[in-house]
Amino acid sequence: MRPIILVSLLFISVYVSGQHLNFAGHLIENSSNTNNHSSAQVDNSEQIITLPLIGNTKFRTHFGYITLQSNDDDAVSVVRIYNLQGILQKQMSFRQTINFKLSNDLTFAAFHDTRSIQLIDFEKLSVTQIDGSTIFEFSEDNFFAYYNEENHAVHFKGKIFSVTEQVNKLLFFQNKLLITLRNNLSIAEGNSLRKVFSEPSENIFDVEEIGNKLFISTKKVFSENFEFKSFFTRDLISFAKDETVIYPLKHFANNKTPNNTRTSTLPGEQIRNPINYYQDTVYQPVGNSYDEIQDYSMGANIYPHPGVDLLGIFFQDVYSVKPGFVKAILTTSAEFHWRIAIGNENIPDSSTGYLYAHLEETSIPYVVGDSVAEGDVIGQLVDFPVAGFVHCHFARIYDEGFIWNGGWWTYDNPLSYMTNFYDSMPPVFEKTIGNDEFAFRDSSGIYLSPDSLFGKVKIISKVYDQINSTWKVDVNKLRYSLSPLSSPQTMLIDTFAYEFNFFNDNYNSGPYLTLLLNTIYSFDQTCYSIGNYTDRNFYHIITNSDGNDTIDATDSLLFFDTRIFADGDYIFRVTAFDPSENSTSDSMIIRIRNLSTNLNGLNETSDVSISPNPFDRYVQINFEKEITRIENLSVKDLSGKEVYSKPTVHTLNENKIQIGLGSLATGVYFISFNYGDEVFSGKLICK
Repeated sequence: MRPIILVSLLFISVYVSGQHLNFAGHLIENSSNTNNHSSAQVDNSEQIITLPLIGNTKFRTHFGYITLQSNDDDAVSVVRIYNLQGILQKQMSFRQTINFKLSNDLTFAAFHDTRSIQLIDFEKLSVTQIDGSTIFEFSEDNFFAYYNEENHAVHFKGKIFSVTEQVNKLLFFQNKLLITLRNNLSIAEGNSLRKVFSEPSENIFDVEEIGNKLFISTKKVFSENFEFKSFFTRDLISFAKDETVIYPLKHFANNKTPNNTRTSTLPGEQIRNPINYYQDTVYQPVGNSYDEIQDYSMGANIYPHPGVDLLGIFFQDVYSVKPGFVKAILTTSAEFHWRIAIGNENIPDSSTGYLYAHLEETSIPYVVGDSVAEGDVIGQLVDFPVAGFVHCHFARIYDEGFIWNGGWWTYDNPLSYMTNFYDSMPPVFEKTIGNDEFAFRDSSGIYLSPDSLFGKVKIISKVYDQINSTWKVDVNKLRYSLSPLSSPQTMLIDTFAYEFNFFNDNYNSGPYLTLLLNTIYSFDQTCYSIGNYTDRNFYHIITNSDGNDTIDATDSLLFFDTRIFADGDYIFRVTAFDPSENSTSDSMIIRIRNLSTNLNGLNETSDVSISPNPFDRYVQINFEKEITRIENLSVKDLSGKEVYSKPTVHTLNENKIQIGLGSLATGVYFISFNYGDEVFSGKLICK
């Protein structure tokens, strides 16, 4: 009966008239609503901004307006400053705009870019960089205070206040700087801190000024629940107790142990669905997949999606998938982008963890430094402003430090590790150009006809997946193969292309995200990849791969080299997989025609020829001039295995050399050697 009683207390507490303490321990000014949602206006002015300003978050300033162009987990945020007439004065790009705040007189703005604080002066149109954390605040008379976790100090008006405990919040009350530490509330006086409030065995959770009173909420942890209590003061001397709220812990109330029933999950750290944790079988709808192309700014800012978007409903509970420690609670762009990062270890070194984004800020019952049990509610989904796209952005992440400032890396597709996630819908191929299944583009960007391929080509496929929803998302894995039309079962090539589990430095706006995009996707006018809320076209350059599961700088330079195959007709096949290992294949007949285009030699060297080719037992290497010897002679098969080698072959100053290759099986081979300062590589066909 205990869990039922706790839930009842929670329900009652939400509806108390005049309440300032919500169900998750947060202090809110408007408590007459029947939920914890605060529908704050994006615009901070008294009237809605009607000027045609670019940006999805807009604020009124003393001198005009400021807008933030920061989309769903965007890598780069564009900040634009306008005058009162709506004329653009300055445009700047930053890694992110974390915890964006305006000064009281609307002359300054501050935010964190994952590495430092950026302070904008609207009058001077200047930016000052400050070494500090994501915790900062403007005073009532517009001075700036911030916490620097590197030197464990709060900086304000040229003074440095050392702290020995973790700082969770800065605020001003009666123009006095208050510092919310983990175990007490202190005031900055003179050159030191003075403790003004604490509760034995309880942590400070939230502090807010409401109606000329300062309200404080505390948190006490029990095995089966959290107990939040609120206090208020008018003078920072006398504190009166106000309310108590009980927050039940789900892992205690749900006494059943979830079954891990899915068998197709990858080995490693297996997890459950964060918004349907206690369901054993979940056909979870997904709105965006991992590393899927995102483009919400008409090509100005394209990035690979650093997570998966699990679609849900407004106020749906979000659960911790692993026990851990809260490393960050922050927003990247106003009220719709609040998130919590939970690390697996409470260490200052690098560690892994999980990110849960697009939560209602006042539904998160934790602060940085708290421990979290697996299966507990860590927040509720915010009412995301895009129709039909309320979701939890979920990612596997890693970073370093006790506190994370938003610049983490992501890795792996989390859907592949969810033991209660199911999907029965295989990927779907689309025509790439006209009625052709695939497109073939040469090194100069010209598209070739599939019945006349020659030289080196990029091969492009267009394919998408739908994961329990109508939204098109990208696939999880691609591979391709080549077979002679005369012998479809013979695999000349059968290779892995790539899997969408790459490391992603999106949150650092690092160089790797650009490398990923330009390797995976085609962006020319004929095959243009895009992914947003209206258009989703995924053109994959499947031959940009050396067959391993990483993307590096050399992969984008790779081609499908038709010259290593005899002229003729072939079947080219592409297979796409989703995270549940559902697969679909598509194929088309192609024709290789290198002999008619004089591109049979791999290096197109004119002073070296090989005859006969195709050969039976011997080949003769012919030179235009006499040479003494050749070196590093090597013959390899299609798999790259060396089948013949000789360090040095002497020619006795003649212009030809005969090599015996009678032991080779019928097939295509590659020959290479050095002669003088030159290198030759070519194709051999053994008949």
